Amino acid sequence: KKGEAITPDGKYLLAAAGSGAYVISVPEAEAGDGGAVLGTLTSPHGAGAAEIDVSPDSRYAFITLQDSAGVAVFDLRKSVAGGFGQSGLVGVVPVGPDPVGIAQSPDGQWLYVAQEGTQTPPAEGRLYVLSARRAETDPGKAAIQASAIAGCGPARVIVSGNGDDVWVTDRESNALVAFSAAKLLTNPAHSLIARVNVGQSPTGETFIRGGTQIMVADANLNHYPGADTLMLVSTQGALQGGSGAVLGVTPSSGQMAREFGLEPGGTLLVSDSGSGQLQVIDTGSLP
Repeated sequence: KKGEAITPDGKYLLAAAGSGAYVISVPEAEAGDGGAVLGTLTSPHGAGAAEIDVSPDSRYAFITLQDSAGVAVFDLRKSVAGGFGQSGLVGVVPVGPDPVGIAQSPDGQWLYVAQEGTQTPPAEGRLYVLSARRAETDPGKAAIQASAIAGCGPARVIVSGNGDDVWVTDRESNALVAFSAAKLLTNPAHSLIARVNVGQSPTGETFIRGGTQIMVADANLNHYPGADTLMLVSTQGALQGGSGAVLGVTPSSGQMAREFGLEPGGTLLVSDSGSGQLQVIDTGSLP
């Protein structure tokens, strides 16, 4: 149900848990070594670790703490050298309640954090923009640079390869929305540039085919019959506001699809937290 991230240098897999994350050696895990779990990142008084992002230089890990209204920042070099735990904790960036999704701009300058908002009754959440550099050096004072209303229940965040567009799944609004990264900083009230109606409780999202398409996982948290689906969306179609933005829908083979992993060759992995299954999709066979 929670997020994970592989450091860009390929050394570590971080899996969100508790107040931080498990740190797993990728080479040892792939070799079947039973000691692949190296340690745990922890933050005092933190709870509800949800999603993870790692800086482009593989040094810093940013973890949303859904139950603690903050983003924990860890220096992975210090964590490894100090035996994990709190040794590499830089601090916690205070944000709004229920932060979940997080993603970083390709140049490493900005962090985008999705804040869910009140669930009962559903209320609009926000998309926050944080300075990644400030978060790495002084997270306690890393003030929010900008924010925008992001619909009901923003869940996950991804950023286009050129850094121009920020895409968010709105779980309670059953929508995929996009924001202009530039306008988020200069004119956040008018930064929304696309909205596509998708399936029930969209949660996971990932770019495929070089960023020209997005696959969205409909978690279907209310268990409507036949609503466990995966939806394929054209990024350009969505940005142009066309009715053909949704390219297709395929039934999910499991229940409560949440997270994606895309292999270099294009094979897409989908975790279904409700059925305990892993789906494998050949993206080359998609329309």
